[in-house]
Amino acid sequence: MDKRLVQAATVTAIIKGLEQSMGKSIAVPICQGRRGIPVLWRRTFFANLKALGADEGAKSVMAQNPEAVVEIPVGDPGIYFDIDSLEDIDALEKGA
Repeated sequence: MDKRLVQAATVTAIIKGLEQSMGKSIAVPICQGRRGIPVLWRRTFFANLKALGADEGAKSVMAQNPEAVVEIPVGDPGIYFDIDSLEDIDALEKGA
């Protein structure tokens, strides 16, 4: 897996995709049929996100609101690399 960081053009595409999405509230990048990060959320879902428990992920909010999601096609496999732990940071620094 390519573990480079998300490209600036990808972030721009996600922002533009949400702006042009005709009322959608959650924009998620997709590359080669697979969803990734970062996910862009409209303020509408901030309360839902804040209410999540420590062991819950934001994917549950997306799953409960599929009509609010717009997938933004990108050509950036960097969307697959998520930093959630010290080990992830170590892997990034080592170029793994």
